[in-house]
Amino acid sequence: MVKERRFTLRLKVKRPSTDEAAVIYVVESFPKERGYASSDDLRKAYSRELAQKVARRSSEEGRDGAGKGRKERSASPAKVLEQEVVCRANGVKAEMPVFCLQMILRNYFSYEQLGQLRAVHPHWDEICGQLLNSGYYKLLERSDQMLMALQRKLPSDPSLHFPTSVLTNIQVHILNSVDIMRAVLDEGVCCFPYGVILDKTNALLDQVEFMMKGGDLEKIKWEPVALLAKKAALHYRTQLERTMEESTVSKLEKDANMARDELKWELEQLQQQNQQLRKDNRQLKMDHMRLESRVEILEQKFKTLARLLS
Repeated sequence: MVKERRFTLRLKVKRPSTDEAAVIYVVESFPKERGYASSDDLRKAYSRELAQKVARRSSEEGRDGAGKGRKERSASPAKVLEQEVVCRANGVKAEMPVFCLQMILRNYFSYEQLGQLRAVHPHWDEICGQLLNSGYYKLLERSDQMLMALQRKLPSDPSLHFPTSVLTNIQVHILNSVDIMRAVLDEGVCCFPYGVILDKTNALLDQVEFMMKGGDLEKIKWEPVALLAKKAALHYRTQLERTMEESTVSKLEKDANMARDELKWELEQLQQQNQQLRKDNRQLKMDHMRLESRVEILEQKFKTLARLLS
């Protein structure tokens, strides 16, 4: 009889940072990025990179902690790689939750970078597009609120005349230039593709807000952003508008077909219900005639009994 032998392998591994954990998630979720054929190749590449980082940190900690007593032992690159292999040995694929991906993209990337990250994956395209649209609507709301606040404070504080004029120019020359996309954005046909305009316009609004709070700025350069907005409007009219119109028409046709199919299905349901009601009506009429015949029979019996008793 062969005895089963069990043993336990204990490894002391340095806990990865938040960035390293995010890298592991991305490796497992999107294996074909950067031209890698499979997730194993991409995981090995990132594992080697992490191992090099851990080795550099270990050497730096060793130099910094020399002569200061006992220092904590750090994991070697080989152990880090071995631990990575052990963690993935069970075949369970780690997937990043959509909420975590949204939080990372929203908090750690600019709108211009979000526009570039749309090319990574169709899911990323959808999430980044939603964030770009949300940023555009937030920018419009923020500029309107700031302009109303400046108009209220301007009669009592003449020093706000300069930020008011700057904010007016921002709305007229920047936001109104790209407002031609508002219809397709509201219909959900596309997302706002010009993330650099959102970043630079938000920076201009930050400067205006700084002046509203008492700061002093000699000049706010909004003209380059206005030029970008004009180029974006021209690009949309010449390159995207026809495609958006076709997409809008196809979307309307799709909605019309869906409405037609739903109406047809409802008519079929009503016809089936009508047939069932007619069938039930015939059955009720037959039951009514049967009951009337029984009532007549009972009346005849009562009349016969009355004659016999009289």
